[in-house]
Amino acid sequence: MAQIKNARKNISFAWAGGLNKVDPHYYRIQTAAFLIEYDATQNGANHIHAVWRDFSGDFGADLLGEHYQASHQ
Repeated sequence: MAQIKNARKNISFAWAGGLNKVDPHYYRIQTAAFLIEYDATQNGANHIHAVWRDFSGDFGADLLGEHYQASHQ
């Protein structure tokens, strides 16, 4: 919730697909800090994929950067 409040009005929403329950559809919510994707495009829209990405380090820590900070000052 803090990231949403920090984004204020800088939140983008995109929709693609149908409006009926079985229509394939996709949406995306994005700010400078995060991305949310929801994809229901397979098998009559009954199989979903969802992703939350936090751009500040969702793929793990920057171990090399931490090493340089700790050992090469």
